[in-house]
Amino acid sequence: MPKNSEVIPTAIRLLLRPVLRLCVRNSIKLQEILEMVKLVLVDVAKEDLERNGEAVSASKLSVVTGVHRKDVTRLERSGGEYKRPDNQIAKIMTQWQCDERFITKAGKPRVLHCEGRDSEFAELVGSVNGKDLSSYSVLFEMERLGMVERKGNSLKLKGRDYIHGDDVEAGLKVLAADANDLIAAVEENLFEEKNEKNLHLRTEFDRIPLTKLEEAKRWLLEEGSQFHKRARQYLSRLDLDLTPTEDSNQPVPCGRIAVGTFGVSEELTTQKESR
Repeated sequence: MPKNSEVIPTAIRLLLRPVLRLCVRNSIKLQEILEMVKLVLVDVAKEDLERNGEAVSASKLSVVTGVHRKDVTRLERSGGEYKRPDNQIAKIMTQWQCDERFITKAGKPRVLHCEGRDSEFAELVGSVNGKDLSSYSVLFEMERLGMVERKGNSLKLKGRDYIHGDDVEAGLKVLAADANDLIAAVEENLFEEKNEKNLHLRTEFDRIPLTKLEEAKRWLLEEGSQFHKRARQYLSRLDLDLTPTEDSNQPVPCGRIAVGTFGVSEELTTQKESR
């Protein structure tokens, strides 16, 4: 038996705890959870088979996943595939903060004129999406999320980061994408031989006075935001959508880079004794 035969199931149980805690707190019962597990198992197995250039069939998916062939067929017909969350608004925010056309000499996002199809805001949206997305639709969504402040025909970007507050659906979609990328990054570090490892760092202290927790959260939020600003400035210069080159319209092999950070604080039930 491979040495990972016991380690991986243990890790999966630990990974399931926060997911199942979310289910319990939102009254999602076992049968619904099992249905979702079957659907995702089949979807992931299908992706792996296709990635390896193998033919996909209900029988093969059933053998690979352990899901009954009738269930595989039913789930396939339901069309419940995983879709990566749309990041168009995040790209537009990045463009607004990094593109010389939309920033001041001091490097801050300019206040943009937003009225009409030829407005500065429409130019911003078009620089990321071409003509595929209406600038009015983007403006509506950014106003709904509280990401911009509009005064007359002028539009101001309110924050550096796409942080979800009251939008539960959007926040959970980002959580799912973050979890997917983090697990993939760690799996690659552990099981694949690559010249460069993926970033995977953790810093933790467990004796911070409760009176200092809010101060620490504010510090982490500001420093993390500054780090992501630098990351966006660097990566936007490499992204062909945000910084087109002469070959941008030609088929070019491309890859994806994502970096996520988070901070969490909690009151410990058992306090350590003073040394």
